[in-house]
Amino acid sequence: MRINVTVPNWSPALSYTPQLLWSEGNETDASLSNFIQDLYKFGYHSTTLNGPSMVFNFNGTGVWIFGGFRPSLGPYNVKLDNSTFSNPGFGAGDSESFQAVLFGKDDMDCAPHQLILYNNAAPNNSQAVLDVDYVRDSACNIWVSF
Repeated sequence: MRINVTVPNWSPALSYTPQLLWSEGNETDASLSNFIQDLYKFGYHSTTLNGPSMVFNFNGTGVWIFGGFRPSLGPYNVKLDNSTFSNPGFGAGDSESFQAVLFGKDDMDCAPHQLILYNNAAPNNSQAVLDVDYVRDSACNIWVSF
């Protein structure tokens, strides 16, 4: 049986390293006024420095990272098991979106996996913000009894 599981940014299942370089955001962030109706659900974690990472270990067949896709989003990398995926961040002509899919992969083997998200922004770059709203995985080998 497969079940989609939403892991909010504040869950202990997500490990932010180094923790001091990540901050928690909430509805008081003025730059999110257009998205305030959805923000109450999860909040977000963000970093503005090159190098901090978020790690998520899961057992499943798919995984998706949701975050802010806005002009302040710079380049970032995702390492899933032994493969690395690069993303340039927000670009000219892109549409701003809250809780956007920043990375997604499905059709994976039902097995343990490790996902690592890295901020890859250059220092003093106006596009240096990486924020995570939540992670969703398609969990497998879940037993439910009634």
